Amino acid sequence: MNTSVSNFSREIGTQLKFAGIDDYPMESRQLISYCMNWDQRQYISSLNLPLEKDKMKRIEALVKRRISREPIQYILGSSSFYGRTFFVNPDVLIPRPETELLVEQIIKFVKETNLKEPKILDICTGSGIIAISLAKELPSSKVTATDISEEAIEVAKLNALRHQADIKFIRENCKESISGYYDIFVSNPPYIKTSAIDSLQPEIHLEPRIALDGGIDGTDILVSIIKNISKAFYKKRTAIFLEIDPTVSEKVVEASRLYFPKSFIDVTNDFAGLKRILTIQEK
Repeated sequence: MNTSVSNFSREIGTQLKFAGIDDYPMESRQLISYCMNWDQRQYISSLNLPLEKDKMKRIEALVKRRISREPIQYILGSSSFYGRTFFVNPDVLIPRPETELLVEQIIKFVKETNLKEPKILDICTGSGIIAISLAKELPSSKVTATDISEEAIEVAKLNALRHQADIKFIRENCKESISGYYDIFVSNPPYIKTSAIDSLQPEIHLEPRIALDGGIDGTDILVSIIKNISKAFYKKRTAIFLEIDPTVSEKVVEASRLYFPKSFIDVTNDFAGLKRILTIQEK
């Protein structure tokens, strides 16, 4: 007799729980729904239905991957950000909720300053979530996105195509230079201290290290970006929005004051009350 969806979901949920997966009830539903090609409504309506053995084997294979601590976003091939679903794979960082603050801050800035056709540069674009979200939320904007990784740019291009976002992609090393004129610069760069990466949760070890490693104190890329933007910072209404590590916020603010002594500099807290978004704007 075949096992019902409900019973099988509990079984694999127990396996995930023992493996240290915190949100095991949701992830068990996600893995089953992914294999069965169900949405949430179809999953709920199928709870009492039997699962065929071949489908169970497929799901069990995915469960084994998750138990090995492969991020569920890589297993499913997707992740949500700012109300949209994006393709992700091990070539790109998995989107985090706090990064949505960058998008919100920029939308607010554009509306408050009444910028009609803002030119936006997204540095270290990764999967393209920031660039694409801004292009969709600000239809009149002209968005360019850069990354040092060719593989990441290919993922971002796929996401732009999926969401029909008109974005110019450029492979560029932000530590060496930042070219072009823009009204808004935005980046969620690597900002984790090199020594801290190995102590992070197992899933993070499978994300691209180049997208995580911010150098000895976590500020190498951040300071390089600030320095290079200062050379291309021309217009009074130009603004910079950077996601930062809360533990080095003071050092990043000091660097900002060094390169932008006459600018307004502020740090916004994230949902957890941690200093997360650095803003630099001409007074």
